[in-house]
Amino acid sequence: RTKKSVIDTVMGVYRPLTEDRVWLLVNAEPLLDESGNVKEVICCFSDITKRKEAEEKMIWLYQCLEIRAMELANMNSELAKFVNVATHDLQEPLRMVSSFTQLLKKKYENQLDEKAIEYINYAVEGAGRMKKLLLDLLVYSRFIGNKEGFIKVDFNKVVEQVSKTLSKEIYDSNTELSIPELPHIYANEVMITQLFENIIANAIKFKGEDNSKIKIEFINAENHYQFSITDNGIGIAPEYSEKIFELFQRLHSGNQLYGGTGVGLAVCKKITELHNGSIWVTSKEGQGSTFYFSISKNLNPENE
Repeated sequence: RTKKSVIDTVMGVYRPLTEDRVWLLVNAEPLLDESGNVKEVICCFSDITKRKEAEEKMIWLYQCLEIRAMELANMNSELAKFVNVATHDLQEPLRMVSSFTQLLKKKYENQLDEKAIEYINYAVEGAGRMKKLLLDLLVYSRFIGNKEGFIKVDFNKVVEQVSKTLSKEIYDSNTELSIPELPHIYANEVMITQLFENIIANAIKFKGEDNSKIKIEFINAENHYQFSITDNGIGIAPEYSEKIFELFQRLHSGNQLYGGTGVGLAVCKKITELHNGSIWVTSKEGQGSTFYFSISKNLNPENE
């Protein structure tokens, strides 16, 4: 302990057995004489009790957050399983209600008055809407907490596939699609296909009096890609710009021209969240809508 090469500033954190149990930061620095021998040691003690208490509280909060995150993950998994089972189990009795109601109408149609026929038609239509709702809910449940299957996706092929799927709707509405050269991004291809399909299908469904025009654009930002899908449809009142992304929320529930269950845009929101992005809309009634959504650039599974 007489050589400077082996003597350096000594620092340590100690908690002495005092009555109030404080934490001390100890800084000890030796002073050497001309021969390199230790002449004296200067010690400095700092009370860091509050800092240590804050550190311990932060560790406790972090552990609580980890536990809560695990609980939420388990809840999401159980919820997805429940929805999956419930939707499958409910489809069979719905099918029976619809089938037997139609048989009732067919067999006794000549013996029933117009009011009875109307009631039967209501029952058949209600069963059909319920089946569609269950199927949409099943689609929604598949995206709860699902972050698997991320690969390099060619978005050009995605939009091409969506165009084929919606070919009849595009033809019937004389829809004009404007599509640029799109990028290749790490994403879940099934989800991204569903995302584009839902938004484009809505643009066609809520078309205005003129032929439908839909334009797809994107921006290559620093940490994400931002896409936009613009239409010339009937538009949305600004006060409903957030409500439409909530599950089961419909703005035209009383209008037979615009069928739906209020699940499609909620699915879109869930998909963008699973891609570390977000979705929003700008619109005015009668002036069309632009749906924006972002996809993170940090979804490469090899980087995790």
